[in-house]
Amino acid sequence: MKKLLLSVALMGAMTASAAPTADEMAAITLGINYWGETSIGNNTLTITPSTSVEGMWEVAGFDRKIEYGTVKMTIADDGAITIAPQMVGSDYDYDTYETVYYMLVPAESVEKSPMDFTNDRITGTYADGVITLNEWNIVKVDQSFSQNKGTLYSRNINTSMMKPNTTVAMGIWDEKLSDDWDFLGWNKIDVSQGEKLAAAVQDEYTLNVLNYDEVGSCMALELNFDHLTATSPAEQVTFMTTGSTPRQYALYNISPVLLSEDDDAIGGPITGTISEDLKTITFDNIATLRIDHPSIGWGDHAAPMHKLILTFDEPLVNPVATGIETIATDAQVTSVKYVNMAGQVSNRAFEGVNIMVTTHADGTTTATKVIR
Repeated sequence: MKKLLLSVALMGAMTASAAPTADEMAAITLGINYWGETSIGNNTLTITPSTSVEGMWEVAGFDRKIEYGTVKMTIADDGAITIAPQMVGSDYDYDTYETVYYMLVPAESVEKSPMDFTNDRITGTYADGVITLNEWNIVKVDQSFSQNKGTLYSRNINTSMMKPNTTVAMGIWDEKLSDDWDFLGWNKIDVSQGEKLAAAVQDEYTLNVLNYDEVGSCMALELNFDHLTATSPAEQVTFMTTGSTPRQYALYNISPVLLSEDDDAIGGPITGTISEDLKTITFDNIATLRIDHPSIGWGDHAAPMHKLILTFDEPLVNPVATGIETIATDAQVTSVKYVNMAGQVSNRAFEGVNIMVTTHADGTTTATKVIR
């Protein structure tokens, strides 16, 4: 499936990849483990060059569960990324009365003995300011590093790291919502105005908004350019905790007056208004609440908000208005080739970043960046 970063929707020509500079890495401050139905470990991060190993980068804030320093990563001149298995944290197992260590490993290693995955590598690509990692997980091992005690996460994780391209403003209405709930009487509007907290990735009529609040939530929106609306389904999981009592949080549509006891006042799809210039989406009457008990969702890492404004560095792309959909009808397509960052060519898209080269019957070609 094609995914386009808002800041780079189309590419007129293919460019050779190269090893990133320190300035390019410093601009990457978002680490998105995956988006869609469930998002875990979304965070802000920093990437700095290693002071001891040339070509090595140190990623701080890679994952919420990591308590030790940084994850070490190498990026070759062709943009190929490798991450060796490494210890990233520990915990105390009260059932066995011993310390359990956390090891970051590629997905294909999650069922191996700890001694067998030492030579395996997490792989990925770097291109155009975006890092894409193939699936990984965190494996729990015993003190002697001889037993695999299972994975920290229930599913393996793909990760993207990118520069924020979306300014987020969110806050509570500037009025008292309920005389019974004094703590909802906050006089706040645009509590994060002016901060680039999020990244938005558009796939034609779907928009994934990543890390849009202070706890790292993500949401998927369906775009309607005829009516200038952006709609998210009700109770879409946007954030989940991974502690001893896992909890999930979702976006909810709330009534103009939040009722303290009536859960019927909460629910339904969340719909925002897209501005005429396609650079802003505004939501009213929404909140991130616990799925199992929406009426008590304000605590425990929930993200209270009744107004959310997303402002993009680059406008949303209307596929019809920009002619993306009319290319195929006006000029018959004769061939489609995919080129990865290593220069390899295929009839099918590679994992990671591709340049899709489309040749038309009239001899013209178009080049589009595709992230698969």
